[in-house]
Amino acid sequence: MRGTGANTSGHAVVIGASIAGLSAARVLSDFFSEVTVYERDELPSAPANRATVPQDRHLHMLMARGAIEFESLFPGLLKDMVAAGVPILENRPDCIHLGAAGHVLGTGQTLRDEFTAYVPSRPHLEWQLRRRILDLDTVEIVRGSVREPRFDAARQRVTGVLLDSGDAVDTDLVVDAAGRGTRLPVWLTQWGFQRPAEQTIDIGINYATLQLRIPDGLIAEKVVVAGASHDKSLGLGMLCYEDGTWVLTTFGVADVKPPRAFPEMLALATELLPTHLSDAVTQAEPLCDTAFHAFPASKWRRYDKLDRFPAGIIPLGDAVASFNPTFGQGMTMTSLQAGHLRRALQSANGLGPDLARLLNRATAKSTYPVWTMNAIGDVAFHHAGADSMPWWWRPSGSLFDQFLGAAETEPVLAEWFLRRFSLLDSLYMVPPPRIIGRAVVHNLRLWTKEWSRERRAAKARAVTAR
Repeated sequence: MRGTGANTSGHAVVIGASIAGLSAARVLSDFFSEVTVYERDELPSAPANRATVPQDRHLHMLMARGAIEFESLFPGLLKDMVAAGVPILENRPDCIHLGAAGHVLGTGQTLRDEFTAYVPSRPHLEWQLRRRILDLDTVEIVRGSVREPRFDAARQRVTGVLLDSGDAVDTDLVVDAAGRGTRLPVWLTQWGFQRPAEQTIDIGINYATLQLRIPDGLIAEKVVVAGASHDKSLGLGMLCYEDGTWVLTTFGVADVKPPRAFPEMLALATELLPTHLSDAVTQAEPLCDTAFHAFPASKWRRYDKLDRFPAGIIPLGDAVASFNPTFGQGMTMTSLQAGHLRRALQSANGLGPDLARLLNRATAKSTYPVWTMNAIGDVAFHHAGADSMPWWWRPSGSLFDQFLGAAETEPVLAEWFLRRFSLLDSLYMVPPPRIIGRAVVHNLRLWTKEWSRERRAAKARAVTAR
């Protein structure tokens, strides 16, 4: 398989064979005659956990929007995943149990609009992408680490990379997909550029994960989420993956430690889940030892705010923004960035500073609504701290709490939330007037019913007292 771009010349280097790195390599293959991906890890030939990706043992969700975006990058991906046993969720309400901020949402009926999602494990999705990249004639994945890019001060651009082996490699473009551990901010200061400002949300997440075998027929749902809330800092998620196994992840926010042993996890499941789900977990067989992981803070590096940026290098994926993983939107946001990269390469005037400027601004435009939605949720419901917090975040969280309360028994509201949370209809979690009106009427009706009930009870007590 070859790239399809009209301008296929030059050499591009990608730092890291992560999902972001693989997505970048796929886009670059349409614009460069040679693409080299450098990865320090030994990559497995089949779906498997990787030592340098400790988070891949924990619960990962591919949002419906992400599935669409990855399919556009890698045609045939979704069909092949289903053929490999990856569960597919369609317009049925019993596929998903969704608890958000202390509210259990349910549609109670078949979803009105088309909704299709896929549930691959992180190692399986990486393997599917990686084998497609290896089929590209113009792309090579090389085991090795990039020590640093080579910067030409006179030209104000990156001209290559220096490897840990000591070898120097010339390149026309470097994509930094090294993840949260990126050293690009350090390199920028070494080259005389400003370091990007960083926005952080101190969420303090701790994970504990077990892989389980649950007897067939006990659970219709394939995705089970019971998120943390302002009253409870513990939550859990359960997903059914392609090999028929389940992953159970318990987590705590605000530095609260989750249950670590299976009996303690069972106790939390019994507390947070409906009986049929907790009973099924009780009958599960653990298949491995518990894995642990910590995620101290969400971080957004504001490259879009810089006045100057070197040519020849661009950041992608978690190297730009890493989101609260309990919302499950990270891989989808990476897929959106890959689309931005393609459009920037199509629109930029060569490989000068315009390319980074176009990409950084497009990334910021899609990051802002999702980052803000997550930040409001973290501050309002997860006791998170923020380095800077607009005054309207907490009131917005309170209003959304009321909205979610209405969505517990109003299927139209629940479906709207599910589609927006999956980033399908829009990246903005801002209800339109008709949805707001429906929520207000619903809550007013419930309040009136409760007020009437209390009034009748008060009258009955008064009659009894006489």
